[in-house]
Amino acid sequence: MQYKIHHIKNYKNLSKNFDKFLILVAIVAPAMTIPQIFRIYKYQSAADVSLLTWSMYAILDIPWIAYAIYHKNIQVLIAYILWLATNIIVVIGVLLYG
Repeated sequence: MQYKIHHIKNYKNLSKNFDKFLILVAIVAPAMTIPQIFRIYKYQSAADVSLLTWSMYAILDIPWIAYAIYHKNIQVLIAYILWLATNIIVVIGVLLYG
């Protein structure tokens, strides 16, 4: 019995730490788009950037946001709101400078 209680306690601790780690991932991963955004706006050129690809990335973020809200998953919600924002910024850059 004692083993099972200890195991459950470790699992909850691991799960809590993993949730915190995923919040960090949810912020860092979309931030990796910043160099692309910087390049588009600094050089005012998006000649080699696909409007279709980045538009689809943005559109496909929306079901994930709905999923995260429905399932009350803050990690997925943070990630996909940030992804949506960065993808829209790239799309706007492509429309302006592509």
